Amino acid sequence: MRIRDGGGEVGGGWFGEHISKKVGDGSDTFFWTDPWVDETPLCERFGRLFDLVENKSASVAVMFSLGWGQEGRRGCG
Repeated sequence: MRIRDGGGEVGGGWFGEHISKKVGDGSDTFFWTDPWVDETPLCERFGRLFDLVENKSASVAVMFSLGWGQEGRRGCG
């Protein structure tokens, strides 16, 4: 399973087009520091935002449960 299949982003959108790694349920992939989107860690692509993040070791699953990656909410791209 790919996170985009269960993350509310089926059939397109920024996440659907840029995911570069299968992350399963997202619990073993770090949202900010693993290169799961376009092969570049999000902490490098969005460094200023990463500086403000409290939980820098959050998993992809945790971030998706908070609403990140759902079209129309908290877009990063």
